[in-house]
Formats: sequence, structure tokens, C-alpha cells
Amino acid sequence: MTTPPGPPEGPGPYQQPDAYQQPAYQQPGYQQPAYSLPNPPGAVAGLVLGIISVVTCGVPTGPFAIWQSRVADRAIKESPAAYGNKGLVTAGLVLGIIGTVLLVLWILYWIFIILLAIGTSSS
Repeated sequence: MTTPPGPPEGPGPYQQPDAYQQPAYQQPGYQQPAYSLPNPPGAVAGLVLGIISVVTCGVPTGPFAIWQSRVADRAIKESPAAYGNKGLVTAGLVLGIIGTVLLVLWILYWIFIILLAIGTSSS
């Protein structure tokens, strides 16, 4: 008597091989750090004022952004282990400088326009 044939060797037409059923590598999930350092005082205010000064080009918030960013930078330098987000402070400082330059250019533009209007009306 002959024995009936066993299951076919390898995967069947509707089966996937074992290598596809369980991946060999699984990417670990995102884990937050155990703690994050707080922002120094004035960092967020400096960034917001810097953004406002660049976007509006006429509202004089650039110097205040520089001031708040320097307060935050001083706090980081005094106790570097207590505060984080140095990039936030730097971004506020840079945006404050750009906003201040735009404000000065805007004031100079209007002074030029006024002087030009006075010069053309007198002749």
C-alpha cells in the first residue's frame, strides 16, 4: 500500500512564506525624553515679537524682541542646566534684528518721501 502524499513543500498558492509573515526588523516606536528643560523667561515673547516685527514691517516690536531675547540668553548663560531651547532664543534675536532693520528702512523711506514732497511743492 502506498502512503498518501503529504502537504506540499514550500508555500502554497495562497500562503506567504514565513519571511513575510513576521518582519525581521521592526522600527522602535517614538519615545519622549524623560524630561525636557523649560524655556527661559522671555524666549517665547522674543520669538513672537520678532515674527510680528518681520511680518508687519512697520510695527516697532523688533527692538522689544531683541530685548526679550537677550534677557532669555542671559538666563541661559547664568544657569545652562536649568533652561533649554537656545534655538528659540536665537530665532527671536535674529527676527528682532531683521524687524528692526526693516523698521529703520521704513522710517527712512517716509522721511525721503516727505522731503521729496516738500522739495517739489516749493519750486
